[in-house]
Amino acid sequence: METPVETPSLLPCQVKIKDLEEKCVVLEDIIKTLLDVNKQQKEENAQLRGQNQYIPLLQFQLHQQQQENLQFQVAIRAANAMLEEGSRIGKKTMKDIENATQLFKSERENRERERKLKKIKRTFEEAFGREVKVEIGSGAEEEEDEEEDGEEDEEEGEETDAEEDEE
Repeated sequence: METPVETPSLLPCQVKIKDLEEKCVVLEDIIKTLLDVNKQQKEENAQLRGQNQYIPLLQFQLHQQQQENLQFQVAIRAANAMLEEGSRIGKKTMKDIENATQLFKSERENRERERKLKKIKRTFEEAFGREVKVEIGSGAEEEEDEEEDGEEDEEEGEETDAEEDEE
C-alpha cells in the first residue's frame, strides 16, 4: 500500500469558517437590534418634535396667566385699600354716632332736669303763692328749650296733676 500524500487537513479551516459564520449571525442580530433601537429613537424624536411645537403656545399661555395674576394682584391691593378706607370711615362714623348719642342723651337729661326744676318751681309757687326765681340753663339755649318744653310741660302738667291727686 501506498502511503497517501499528506494534504493539509481542511478541518481547521472548516471550524474557522463555521465560527465566522456564527459570529456573522450574531453581528446581524446586533445590527437588527441597533436598527430597531434607532427606528424607535427616531419615532420618539418625532413625537418630541411634535410636542416641542406646543412649547411656544404654552409659554404664551403662561405669560398671559402671569399678566392676569398681576392684574388680580393690583385689583386685590385696590380692594384692600378701599376696605381700609371704608373701615376708617366706618370707625369715624361710629365715633360720630357715639358722640351724637351721648350729646342727645345729655340734652335729654338736661331737659329732664329742667322739667323737674320747673315742676318744683311751680310746686313752690303754688305753695307760697308768689313767684320763685330759678335760673334754668344758660343764654339762648334756655329760650329755645322753653319753647320746646312748653308743649311737653303741658302734657307732663296733666300727668303731674294726676299724680298729685293720687297722693
